[in-house]
Amino acid sequence: MKNWLILAVSSLAFVACKVEQPVANLNYSENLTKYRLRYADTVLQLTEAKQTSDKTIPVADLANSKDVSQTAEIWALLDKIAETNKKVKATVGYRVQIYSASDRIEAYSTIEKARKILPDEKIELEYQAPSYKVKIGHYLTRVEAYRTFKLIQESFSEAVILNDKVTIDLEKYYKD
Repeated sequence: MKNWLILAVSSLAFVACKVEQPVANLNYSENLTKYRLRYADTVLQLTEAKQTSDKTIPVADLANSKDVSQTAEIWALLDKIAETNKKVKATVGYRVQIYSASDRIEAYSTIEKARKILPDEKIELEYQAPSYKVKIGHYLTRVEAYRTFKLIQESFSEAVILNDKVTIDLEKYYKD
C-alpha cells in the first residue's frame, strides 16, 4: 500500500510539472519615437506661450497630426505649488556636531571657542538627556557642511557631520 501511494504521488508530480512550449513568434517590434515629445521644442514653446497673454498654451506636435494644448490653469497650478514650496521652513539637511557629552559647563565653553573660530555661523546647544550637544549651521548639502567641518576639524577633533532637521534660509534660496 505504501509503495502504491509513493508511485501515485510521484506520477502526479511528474504530470503536473509539464513544461509549456514557448510562443514561436517573438519578433514583435514597433517604433514609437514619432510619438515622443522633444524636450527642447516643448520648453521653447511653453516659454513663449507663457509670455503671451493667451489662455491656451501649445505643447509639442504629436506625430505631426494634432496639436495638444494645455490651459493656463496648469500655469496657475504650478505657481501655486511654487508658493507652497516657498512656505517650507525646514527640511532634512546637514549640521556639524562639535560636542556631545553630559558636562553642561564644557558645552558652553565649546560654544564660546566655536564662536571665536566661526563668528558668523549659527551655533546651537541641544539637550537630549543625558547629553548636551553643540551643533553648527544649517546646510542643505553635505558639501556646505563639509566646508565648515574642515575649518573646525583641528580645533574640535570629535566633530562630525550629521543628517539633521535644518531651517531653510528663504532669502538665500528664493530670490525673486
